[in-house]
Amino acid sequence: PAAPEIKAIVGFGGRGIAIFKDAGDKLELTWDSNSELEIKVCEHFPWAHNSVQDEEFAPINGGLYNSSDDNFKKALRDMNDPAEDGCDDAGDGKPGACPLNMTVDDRSPKDGPAPESMAAGEACGRLLLVTATEKSGVAFVYDITTVTKPKLLFVKHLTPISKTKSAGVAYATRELGDIDTEGVIFVDAAHSPSGLAGVFFGGAWSGTMSFWEFECSATTKAAGPVASSSTSNVVCKTFRVMLAGMLFLA
Repeated sequence: PAAPEIKAIVGFGGRGIAIFKDAGDKLELTWDSNSELEIKVCEHFPWAHNSVQDEEFAPINGGLYNSSDDNFKKALRDMNDPAEDGCDDAGDGKPGACPLNMTVDDRSPKDGPAPESMAAGEACGRLLLVTATEKSGVAFVYDITTVTKPKLLFVKHLTPISKTKSAGVAYATRELGDIDTEGVIFVDAAHSPSGLAGVFFGGAWSGTMSFWEFECSATTKAAGPVASSSTSNVVCKTFRVMLAGMLFLA
């Protein structure tokens, strides 16, 4: 319309993900993950619970540092200085920015896990939803075939080397995974290069990308429509990384 009018303002809020139903003139909350993301990260990767690696953890004299203004250069120096916000061991025995296991709870007073992007699609005969935490690199896969009762299938870490290595150190050794996963793209089996559904993750700050392929149970490899019942024996067991690449020097 030429003159759009605001009908309602919806505050999504929270520290997780939610599914809303289009009810015509409004949005109705169908499901909310509440604190499940934080609880499950604590269970599976306690060293990454509301931990942080972002652009302020970039190494001194790297590409970002050399292209920054004086104020941001100072912030990077502080983050790499153990006397300020850095660590005595960045993962290579030298002082520098901290690995994830040294920043546990740093984001708890702020936005917590901060999932920034999510995508949904069909895999293993089910409708699945995938999201990831922004600064700690943890991915979650939900079965949302029964959209009112999503089920968490599994949790994966997109950059496990970051537990003990700072981003700069892990990048230099070509071990870094995806950090700041603003890009999550679901690829169904028909459009996948391998013939199996999967997910692309793009690390906005790490300068990396990866493709994770879903691994189904033996009874679900055949293509077919999404199951309509949550009692189906269709199972998505896990997904595994099939491709990982460095896009540019951070």
